Amino acid sequence: MSADYITRGVQTQTTNLGLSKVAQNLTDPVVDALNANATILDAAAIIVPAPGTATSTGKAGQIAFDATHFYMCVATNVWVRATLATF
Repeated sequence: MSADYITRGVQTQTTNLGLSKVAQNLTDPVVDALNANATILDAAAIIVPAPGTATSTGKAGQIAFDATHFYMCVATNVWVRATLATF
């Protein structure tokens, strides 16, 4: 069993996952359940500061925005953007 998600703060995210907080005992089977559900955290979009260029550092799935654009990282260090406008 890995403690990776414990150290990444999954204990503080248990409310968002609909789970109850458990003791941080790495031999506890309930902690195994938290780690098994940690893929929810990995699948969540991560909002980051707006990139400066289309090749700025980024990981696929990251999103950003500023006053004029919405940005999405579609591959490692590959950003696309859409102009924000009223409709």
